[in-house]
Amino acid sequence: MLNTIKEGLPKVSIVIVNYGGFDHLSTLFQALSAQSFQDFEIVVVDNRGKLRLPETVLRSRILKTPDNTNIGFAAGCNLGAMNSRGSCIVFLNNDTILDADWLVSLLGRLESDHSIGAVVSKILFFPRYIQLSIKSSIFRPLDLGLSDDERELGVRVQFEQSWNESTGILCQEGFHGAEVVAGKEWHWTGRNPIIWIPLEQEDVERFVLTIDTPVELNGNKVSIILGNQKREVVIDGEQKTINFQLTSSDSFDVINSAGSMLNEEGECLEAGIYEKDRSQFDESREVAVFSGCSVLIRREIFEALGGFDPAFFAYYEDTDLSWRMQKAGWKVIYEPKSVVRHHRSSSSGEQSPFFCFHIYRNMRWNVAKNARIGVAILLLAREIFSWIPKQVNTNKEYSATRLKCETIIGMMRYLLKRVF
Repeated sequence: MLNTIKEGLPKVSIVIVNYGGFDHLSTLFQALSAQSFQDFEIVVVDNRGKLRLPETVLRSRILKTPDNTNIGFAAGCNLGAMNSRGSCIVFLNNDTILDADWLVSLLGRLESDHSIGAVVSKILFFPRYIQLSIKSSIFRPLDLGLSDDERELGVRVQFEQSWNESTGILCQEGFHGAEVVAGKEWHWTGRNPIIWIPLEQEDVERFVLTIDTPVELNGNKVSIILGNQKREVVIDGEQKTINFQLTSSDSFDVINSAGSMLNEEGECLEAGIYEKDRSQFDESREVAVFSGCSVLIRREIFEALGGFDPAFFAYYEDTDLSWRMQKAGWKVIYEPKSVVRHHRSSSSGEQSPFFCFHIYRNMRWNVAKNARIGVAILLLAREIFSWIPKQVNTNKEYSATRLKCETIIGMMRYLLKRVF
């Protein structure tokens, strides 16, 4: 039996920080209205000043940020918590869909042990996926005297839908990088290529790919397998268009996070990310870090620790609070019965300059703030005498120079606070 608190007050406050995620909110509120546990209020922090909720959304209210400015995810969560009334607080991303027992599973686990400070959900990527594999002979252009290309190549593939992060296509193995020919994007296969195709809807969808079969392999067969469907074509040097029907019966879930851990340099690593969900993470366990995507926290602990650090703005604010919570003696628990489906970086864009800037900076700030002093000082020294890696995406606003300066200054500030 779940405990109750003061009469007239909700048991749980669900805080949702919204910045441009209008498309997802109606679906999220439908999932909240279908929860098996209903003793909660909803507090939406509008980080843009343009949000309007339908009157049918009950037990919810909108908080505007000062001057309708974007104060960041961390400060937005703090604002929502400050204006909420529940004895427990859920922080929930706006781009999520929830199973019916999502909330009752979080709350039941929290109340099972008074040493637990926070409980985090099992997070799956929003779409289900279907596996595509292609089997063909392999050749090397260098061996055939065609070019100095030493790669092992099979066939060249073009998808009807462009292959980028917005599509949700996950490359597993065996594909070479994109090549643009006549304005169209192609990918050469290598050995045993496998990718996962997102099934965005439950009904049947069409999936089309074109195979460019090189004359060097004329007469050989190419097998294309999508879920339980198989197509075979004979290579004759001509392009082949292959049509499939995507059906949910062939699909599977892919894990976004099954709890998180920290490596020696303070990098947050999501357990199970990009793994097919085979129930391998269906046991509750203690973890190092909770994800701010979906977490339930005791109010008294959140307030005692000062909430999220607003200086982080976005990303790693959850890692920082997890670390501080555990140093204060509280457990962070992963609860797989609480299931969330999450759209990938809907608000900021995965690998955007904004994303890369805050991930890089905040990871190092987190170490300076929470790791052993010796580890933090060593990382600061390395940061001073190195430059930003080329793979960190930057632009004029989020430049490498700005990133380096903010990272070093912030690390020094946090270290000085700890020493003095």
